[in-house]
Amino acid sequence: MMRGAIIKEPAMNDKTPVICLVTDVYWPAKGGVEAWVHAHSCHLAKKYTVSVIAHAKDNSLGGMLSRTVMLHGFAPFSDDFGTPVSSLSPSFLGRIVMLPFLLWNFPLVRRLWAKPVFDFLYIFYRAAFFARLSDTLANADLVHCFSTGHLAVCVTEACKKRGIRLMHSPPVHTGKWGDSPLLLSAYAQADVVGCLSQSFKKEFESRAPAPLPRISVVPALTIEQRERKRPASVPQEPFILFLGRREKHKGLDLLLSAFEGSRANAAMVIAGPGRKSRVSVPSCFDLGEVDDPEKQWLLENCEIFCMPSEDESFGIVYTEAMRCAKPVVALDVAPVNELVVNGTTGILVPVGNRDALASALARLLENDHLRKTLGQEGLRRYTVMYSPDVIVARTIKEYGYGG
Repeated sequence: MMRGAIIKEPAMNDKTPVICLVTDVYWPAKGGVEAWVHAHSCHLAKKYTVSVIAHAKDNSLGGMLSRTVMLHGFAPFSDDFGTPVSSLSPSFLGRIVMLPFLLWNFPLVRRLWAKPVFDFLYIFYRAAFFARLSDTLANADLVHCFSTGHLAVCVTEACKKRGIRLMHSPPVHTGKWGDSPLLLSAYAQADVVGCLSQSFKKEFESRAPAPLPRISVVPALTIEQRERKRPASVPQEPFILFLGRREKHKGLDLLLSAFEGSRANAAMVIAGPGRKSRVSVPSCFDLGEVDDPEKQWLLENCEIFCMPSEDESFGIVYTEAMRCAKPVVALDVAPVNELVVNGTTGILVPVGNRDALASALARLLENDHLRKTLGQEGLRRYTVMYSPDVIVARTIKEYGYGG
């Protein structure tokens, strides 16, 4: 239970519970945590009254702090499941109050004093947003927050003030983002913290201030895509698929180097948001950003899924590949190694080891039986541990609405 607050009991059968999902950015077409929140909107709206609050609906202006996206706001809209999405934006005075956030634009500040400065800036964030956020949440029976920014701290304060039941599910990149002392303290004041992995659960338990709330491992939720569309320019031959944002830690450069070194009798297909790669490797096709039906077609028709990412808070795309019965090749890092079981649902290789990655790709391409065996075991693991029915039931139980 949150310290110093009287918490509303979960709404009973006399009315439909009102659940508010809170996230920094709501642009589900790009994947990541935004798609995860979108999946909650889809599944929960079948039974509950659901709304979404976000600072922005895209990241076109850059990072939350570095470009202060939250100053721009957006017009309210309903997503494709009919869930109302509203913007949390400041008043004119709030914009003035937010001026100290310009500190975050200095690389030296972020490099040397990131966490202390981040926590200090909350003073100004709170002044700009707390009253509006508290009023917006007034009718909620339960708030489920996915933020790893100042919004998470403000949500905690607002729920504590109003006695609203709160669940935090922070997609923390341990040691890099989302785990400042202020944030860890805010998460710890929720009724429930849903950790995406066992590794983060252990980290949180060791670093969060006491008393700790209820802590559970609740994996990320996905939407099963039913439409399929073959993208243009897809090769006819078997292909390895990389699907992800074009961020350095996703490992695309390492994969291209390994693919070139493997001399594989297959093509490489790259897809995802961001600037297209200047690919000089033969048999490599960069499709750029694809829509959901195209993404589904690629996952269902590739031979191997490979995204050698060094840093994930969870890794939804790995479970999506498992759902399509595809073997996964990835790096042996937490929490990816909790999703992909080495030698059972895929192959894990050491970080930065180009030769090991090339060898894993070649081994799978040369062995049809092994590919199918790993893929089928991945599908079985997905069905048991990561399917929507399983995750939704677990989430609702943590809300206090299920047995």
